[in-house]
Parts: sequence; C-alpha cells; structure tokens
Amino acid sequence: MSILNRKIQPDFEPIPGIEYIEPKVLKLDNGIELFSVNAGNLDILRLELIFKGGSYAQKEPLIASSTAVMLAEGTKKMSAQKIAESIDFYGAFPTLGANRHSSNVGVYTLSKYLPQTIEILQDMVFQPTFPQDEFATMMNKRIQGFHVQHERTGFIARREFFKLLFSIAHPYGKITELKDYKNLNTEQLFDFHKRYYNSDNCKILLAGKFDDTIIQKVNQTFGQENWRGKSFSEDKKFEIPENNGTERVFIKKENAMQSTICIGKKMINKKHSDYIGVKIVDTILGGFFGSRLMQNLREDKGYTYHIDSMIASARDSGYFLIETDVANEVCKDALDEIYKEIRRIRQELVSVEELEVVKNQILSEMLKLFDGPFGAMQTFWSMKEYDMTFEFFDNFIEVVNKITPTEIRDYAKKYLHEDSMTQVVSGNPDGFDTD
Repeated sequence: MSILNRKIQPDFEPIPGIEYIEPKVLKLDNGIELFSVNAGNLDILRLELIFKGGSYAQKEPLIASSTAVMLAEGTKKMSAQKIAESIDFYGAFPTLGANRHSSNVGVYTLSKYLPQTIEILQDMVFQPTFPQDEFATMMNKRIQGFHVQHERTGFIARREFFKLLFSIAHPYGKITELKDYKNLNTEQLFDFHKRYYNSDNCKILLAGKFDDTIIQKVNQTFGQENWRGKSFSEDKKFEIPENNGTERVFIKKENAMQSTICIGKKMINKKHSDYIGVKIVDTILGGFFGSRLMQNLREDKGYTYHIDSMIASARDSGYFLIETDVANEVCKDALDEIYKEIRRIRQELVSVEELEVVKNQILSEMLKLFDGPFGAMQTFWSMKEYDMTFEFFDNFIEVVNKITPTEIRDYAKKYLHEDSMTQVVSGNPDGFDTD
C-alpha cells in the first residue's frame, strides 16, 4: 500500500466536459410547465414558483419586491405569525423575492413535509391580504435600512454608477428615493399581485429527491384550475441609452473613513458570441483572488483589502464593473494603478503560465454551478431566462481550453479601454473636489 506524500501537489486533470442533469419538463393539468431535477441523496426539496414580472414591469419603484415579501405577512387563513410558526414547525425555509424580470415564491423543505408546506405556499400565493399593520412595519424597517445604506460610500457610488450607465428612465438605472418608500401603498401590491401572480404567467421549479407522489401533490395544488384569472403580463420595452461613457463623477461624503471606486461600462451579455472571451479577460484582470488587480492593489501596494472586477449579464444588456474601497489618502494612486492594469492587459500578452492558472480557476468555478440538484436547477433556469441551453457551457469549456494569449489581448483591445468607461468615486479622498 503506497503512502500519500502530501508535499507533492497532485496532477491537474483537464475538464473535457460536464455531465449535465437535464431537467424533465411536464405540464400540469392547467398547462403550467413544471421543470424538475430528481437527484441527490438527501430527502430535501426546493419548490419554487416563478412569475414573469419583476422591477421591469412595476409602475413605481419597490412594488415588485414588496409584493413578494408581503406574501408571508398574512393571508385569509393565516396571520404572519401563524405562517412563520407553521413553516418553522416543519423545518422549512421560505424564499420570496423579485429581480428585474421575474418574481419568485418558494420553499426549501424536507420531502416528507411537502404536503404540509405546499399548502402554506398555496395560501400565500392564492390569498394574500397585505395587512396594513404588517405593511407599515415592513416599510419602517426598509426606510431605516435606506438611511443606514445612505451613510455607506459603496451604496452611494453604485447608485450613481448604474444611473450614469442606464439612466433613471431605464429600470436598470432607476434609483429608489426616500419618497418612493413613503408613497408606496397596499393597493399597488394588490394590483401587481392580480396582474402577475397567476397560472398563465407561472413556471414551477422542483429540485431534490422525490417520487411520483410529490409530482401528484404539486399538480393537485397548483394544476387544477386557471387561478387568479388571465395573465396581464406586459413585456415592456425600454431603450438602453447611448452615452459617451466618459463620465467622471466625485460624490463627497464628509467624515468618510474610506472612499469607494466604481469604474466600468455597459457590456455585452451572455448571448453575444464574444461574451466567453471577455469573461476570461475579466477573470485575469480582477475576477478571482489571484487576479492582477488583487496582486497589485492588495498584495503589492496594500491600498485595499479587496478589489474585483465582474461582467454581469442582464436580459437587455450587461455591464463591466471594477469596485473597491480604499483609504482616502491613496485613492488617486489606486485609480492610477487600476487604469495601469487595464492598459497592461490590452497592450501585453498574458503569459502561458498565468493563462493556465486562470483557465483552471474558471473551469473549477464552472463545476460548482452544477453541484447538486439545487445548483443544477438554478443554472438551468439562468440559461432558460435567456432562451439558451446547456450547450452554452460546452462552448464555454471549448473556448477556455483553446483560447490563446493573442486572443486575450484582442478581446481586451476591443472591449476594455479607459476612455470608454464611467468612473464614480464616493468618499472623502485627498486631492479631490466637486468640480
């Protein structure tokens, strides 16, 4: 029997591909599509209802997110306390929220308790009452949170950054103000719920370990009638504004102990043929702990505890963002080093050794996306929202394995130029003024 020598690094095995768990698709009796991943060794389920209609569809700020959160604050059968106690009794965990293009309500539960927890979920979706006292309590908490956030330079900088990129006329750049919290009312929540929380506007995701009785229970609960009337879903269209991308904004925050830097631009989304190549460039620049920005500004200069870059994909656009918090006295120096790294990746060829490290990083992170039934389902749905399939990841792996230093530089030249970027600094840095 050989003894493992832990002083010797194990060989790296290339990732030729990923064995995907393809969700099964079936229709409930009323036509709702149910996507299911039956996998895993634990008797745990995630059941989630997705409704088309998020912040993109709301008439005023906060309506979509507030409607989702308030589903657990009272129904015709149960009070907020009763809902919370019942879910807790079964060891379950609810998920409620809204993003740009959809709203979701779901639950993590033990498989054996799904018959009980799904009844609670049904009541929340079918019969919410949006009680005024619970609504007032929620809004008071959110207003307090808003005031706290407004003291943080990161919050201030990000708000301004997205406003400059997309404008307040577009949902991606819309800024929530204090007056929006005060103007919100329960009638708006009732209206949003009526328009979007209905069977014609719903998809259901089920992941975990289950048998046919679970499918039958889901069908009995949500598939027996066209509930809540017909869909009023509106697929609104907003124009992505064009700008020259050279804004440089400084927002002074008196007494701030540090300053936040946001640098970036509008970017292609994952449906674009160049997306994978640009994603690799981003990873080299600032997309992981060993990135160039981290090595320069943290390890070498000690300007920051953390800095990263990211390419985020949305349905109608995307964005590239570098963000960090730095001490006030080194803010200008940090900006110089950030732009230096942007120029370097555009002008110099990445070494084969560095590129190999980055390839391994990207592929190992990709494997995590498919870890377990919940991850597999989440990754599937992230593709479904773009009308894409798992073929995207096959192509991703191929591009990562084959990309060359010259191609990396070409992508950087095409998409990353400092003159095309918006810069926002919030804080009290040395040597800045409001002019």
